[in-house]
Amino acid sequence: MLTATRVMLPGARPAACAADVIRSRTADKLAGMCERSLMATDSASLVAASRRLRPARDARGRPLPRLWLFTDDLRTPDLGAVLATLPTGVGVVLRGTARAAAPSRHTVAVAGDARRALALGAGLHLPSALLMRPPFGWRRCRFVTAAVHTVPDAVRARRLGVAIGFVSPVFATRSHPGGRVLGRLGACRLARHLPQAGFLGGLVKGRVRGLNGVAWGAIEALLSP
Repeated sequence: MLTATRVMLPGARPAACAADVIRSRTADKLAGMCERSLMATDSASLVAASRRLRPARDARGRPLPRLWLFTDDLRTPDLGAVLATLPTGVGVVLRGTARAAAPSRHTVAVAGDARRALALGAGLHLPSALLMRPPFGWRRCRFVTAAVHTVPDAVRARRLGVAIGFVSPVFATRSHPGGRVLGRLGACRLARHLPQAGFLGGLVKGRVRGLNGVAWGAIEALLSP
């Protein structure tokens, strides 16, 4: 019987394999086009979308930005140029080797370096590795945010009283290619362990639906024209 069996004539298998390769490449190309379309979201649109978030506040009760740029040595090598075009009111988390005076138009947090944060009059951002033992002087910083990847991270961040716990990575990012992602549902579940949760990782305007925390963090979306 031939009804349940696929018959392949001699010489047809190479052609079928070639067709599978073409279909796979086409699918990859379409996925890439979709991804580039999402990443092309302009920063003004993301800023506008972020206005619906309820902002976190620092120790003095001052509202913190709803949207944050996380600097990246690869994609923000010219930090001065990036800050010059960044919409007013967007916060900046200085990571890696980024070195810049605290810009008056933006609220700044320094990643992992309490001494520098104090010198700039800025906030401190704690990578998850520092949640168990924050750097000396962290309590005197203007405010503290943290990276939260797991439930234990969330528990530690809550005990420290961080202003924003950035749940990440929500989606795949260039910063951590091939790394594990939480996805929308996983990120929202993890956010329940935090009094004030933000979201970070692959966020563009088309992906923030349902991520109703106090802030969003981004790189690519805020670098789009």
